[in-house]
Amino acid sequence: MDVTAITPMKAGVLALGIILMIVGVMIFLVCYSQAAEYQTWVGQFARTLFPQAEKRYRLLILGEIFGTILGISGLGLTIYGAIAKEK
Repeated sequence: MDVTAITPMKAGVLALGIILMIVGVMIFLVCYSQAAEYQTWVGQFARTLFPQAEKRYRLLILGEIFGTILGISGLGLTIYGAIAKEK
């Protein structure tokens, strides 16, 4: 890849894609590690007894999904920014 071939528009899309990908992966990993605690037998027992624990678990699962979508979108923008040709 020739560095001089990167235009400001292309560089902006590439940078945005990388940022979205990093943020998405970070959100996914944080939510995944916290949700894993609720998937143990103790966590499942707590989710059964306490509605707040079940609500928090469901929010963490939604956070995992959101982080995944954000990461995949960032990957797509990164690929587009890397191979797109300016008109």
